[in-house]
Amino acid sequence: MMCIKYYQTFPFFKIEYINEVRVRYLVLEVVRVRYLVLDRLRKSHLDKNKNLNLTSYHKEISHNESLFKETQKYNEFIDAFLKNYKTKIFAYADFKNRQEVDVGGSAIIYSAYFQGWKYALKSLDVNINDINEWDNKKVKGFINELRISCSISHPNIIKLYGVTKDPETGNFNFVMQFANNGNLREYLQRKWSGNVFKILLEDVFQIAKGITLGINYLHENGIIHRDLHSKNILIIDGKPLIADFGISKLKHTGDNYNDDNSRSEGMPAYIDPQWFNPDGKYERDERSDIYSLGVLLWELTSGTPPFSRLTNDYAKYVIAISIYRGEREKMITGTPQGYADIYKNCWSLEPEKRPKLNDILSNLYKLSTNTPVEFIINNRT
Repeated sequence: MMCIKYYQTFPFFKIEYINEVRVRYLVLEVVRVRYLVLDRLRKSHLDKNKNLNLTSYHKEISHNESLFKETQKYNEFIDAFLKNYKTKIFAYADFKNRQEVDVGGSAIIYSAYFQGWKYALKSLDVNINDINEWDNKKVKGFINELRISCSISHPNIIKLYGVTKDPETGNFNFVMQFANNGNLREYLQRKWSGNVFKILLEDVFQIAKGITLGINYLHENGIIHRDLHSKNILIIDGKPLIADFGISKLKHTGDNYNDDNSRSEGMPAYIDPQWFNPDGKYERDERSDIYSLGVLLWELTSGTPPFSRLTNDYAKYVIAISIYRGEREKMITGTPQGYADIYKNCWSLEPEKRPKLNDILSNLYKLSTNTPVEFIINNRT
């Protein structure tokens, strides 16, 4: 029924595309929910029936032992990694006035003061030492981000100063730069006045160049971000910094901390449309980040996230189908044509037709000195 209703709302979509993309997105969620339901029923059964079957009891013990070993493995890995990279360890008690700033898919962001300076603390939202809260995917993402953050340094990449460990949960917190202007989405939202969005073209070029420089640095160091969107671009004093490397990929590594199996990762509106190809063979690479960059460049001129008009429960599936079939956002009136050409080339459906980052940067620099437009204005009315 949901698919039929969905098809009637968007008659230009074929039902088979809807089912294919929807299944690809939901399969992991179905497995996860099924596991949680079964686990909840099992726990309920344990409470009601104390005369447990011996086989079930042994299975439960084996499951807990496996999780305990995982906990030990990752704690040991983190400890060894911090020593190897000579990462600074901060005393958790020395952070004052800790306040929650944001909650993401797998982490909670806090602001806190250390010796009079304001920092951001990024904490995994599960207790790494509690087998009842263990989430292998989240922990792997956390470790992946730690490995990458410790090995990079660039003016347009969020800086990792070190880590601190919560004594109550055993969780490590990243100690990072605090973004005083929030993320890019929040930054742009503050430029709306009623139904009118207004931004200096100079600011557009500055942020666009900064993001592009950051991505270029990552690619030169063998890192594919794979999750670029306006909530993962932080703004400090008007300057953009790329953040969140939880599902980023380090090229030429043989580990499984950065696998590319989940179709549910990231925000569909920013993801390379080839990723939604039903054959499931496409692996995201540097060109996928360039697609995401194109969407971000458009968002800088619109002040709104892409496809924000779609708000129903199945919006992400509609978006995935839309971009896979070639639909893109329209150019905002008053946008310099040269700038629009850049982001349109970036979000080409065919990865091989997307421009190189050096060419994007070159064009942005040329346009920033030769464009007479002062503001870009997006009027919703």
